Amino acid sequence: ELQTYSYEGILPAADAEGINYQLTLQEAGQDSLERQSDDTYLGTKDGNQAFTDSGTVVTIIGIPNDSTAIVYQLVSATPGHEKTNFLAEGDSALTMIGKDFKKAVSKLNYTLKKKL
Repeated sequence: ELQTYSYEGILPAADAEGINYQLTLQEAGQDSLERQSDDTYLGTKDGNQAFTDSGTVVTIIGIPNDSTAIVYQLVSATPGHEKTNFLAEGDSALTMIGKDFKKAVSKLNYTLKKKL
């Protein structure tokens, strides 16, 4: 049976009050993950704006300073979109990290919590 995992949280945004980020990871057969994200940019100059994006997930084991870390790299099906890296925090949360696989040095929240 293929599992589906859902995560959500409000992440910081450059030009909005925040992004209500809902991420669904779905197993798609042998060692394969697909994903969909439903993002609502809150309080932009044009009000709340919703976007849906889907694509694949690359699982990366090991990052600088942590050889056992698991990173899910979201690859968009839409050309030109940047890849997004999420570090697994146990099995109940994902934290967005940079292209350099480092956490943001910030007091802002970059973590999505697993929905039960």
